[in-house]
Amino acid sequence: MTDLLRHVNRIRRINPQLELLGALLVKHDERQTVCRLIEAAAREQIGKLLPIRIPTSTRVNQAAMAQTSLHSLDRSAKVTREFRALAQLLAQQLQL
Repeated sequence: MTDLLRHVNRIRRINPQLELLGALLVKHDERQTVCRLIEAAAREQIGKLLPIRIPTSTRVNQAAMAQTSLHSLDRSAKVTREFRALAQLLAQQLQL
């Protein structure tokens, strides 16, 4: 997170109008204490979190190994649904 904030600050020197949509939590499992701590730190340091949480899933690795999309591999998997929700959220926020 520290590296990300450093990069954002460098970009803001070039583009002071840069606005972040929010941090995206990936490989997130709310049952794990470390994930909850990371979420709290992201909220504190970045201030804004996207409402979508991409869960940990072996499906991501399976899709990569099969050289296919998650959508093609398993349309009903939770991780696939979350990525779809992320795409819809971003399209809406960016008015695409």
